[in-house]
Amino acid sequence: MRGIEKYDPEYQEVALEAMTGLGLLLPQLPHNSLAPIIIPLSITLKPFFEKEMVTLRCKALQVFGQLTTFHISSEKESLREQLLGNLVCFLMYINETNSEVAHTCRATLYQSVQLLDNEPMSDTVKKYIAGDLSSTGTHYYHFLSELTRSLVDSVPDTIHTLLMTALNYSKSSQSLVRANAALFIGLLFHAWHKEDSLLVTISTRLLSLLKDSDSNVRMKAAQALSLIYINASESSQPVWPNMEVESK
Repeated sequence: MRGIEKYDPEYQEVALEAMTGLGLLLPQLPHNSLAPIIIPLSITLKPFFEKEMVTLRCKALQVFGQLTTFHISSEKESLREQLLGNLVCFLMYINETNSEVAHTCRATLYQSVQLLDNEPMSDTVKKYIAGDLSSTGTHYYHFLSELTRSLVDSVPDTIHTLLMTALNYSKSSQSLVRANAALFIGLLFHAWHKEDSLLVTISTRLLSLLKDSDSNVRMKAAQALSLIYINASESSQPVWPNMEVESK
């Protein structure tokens, strides 16, 4: 673990070798012996999920996926929290243009979703994971639509945090991620059917994405706004209360 914890961007190969060694070693160890390190390790892995070095990024995702398959009852709840903290990241890159990253994100999600003990969510992942999940296709929309409904049903207390995380991804330098984040936000808020302090922030951000240079981002932002408007029109609250949008 020291080779990962003391990561130096100038020596990425060292971290990769350490990660590769961990991936080979972990399955050989008794599961109960991993209890003291499984959460610290999962936290240490998180920053590597978005590194520019593809092999390092994928290896970190693979090791996290391995951790979620270990049956350590004393750490299950904590590991579940780690999964929820990383879930938006996996969903943003599940259709990454780099096929290796996309495949690894899918495999990690497939492995780890069982931690949530939610059969509809597991079924949704199994149903769509091997299909065409391109951001411009309809399958990704339906995948997120079913998944967000399951999230609202199974982990309602985490929805606000998931929305905040997705808002951060909506500011990504990658147009694919901005588009995915906009769609996820719209579908999750639509499934939630709840007033939230983030409504104005979300609406402002989506309106700004309507001016994005990428047509797919603009389309996803428009879809998200329509989903939020449907929710708002069913309540007594306006969609964007007391909000002023700055023009550029």
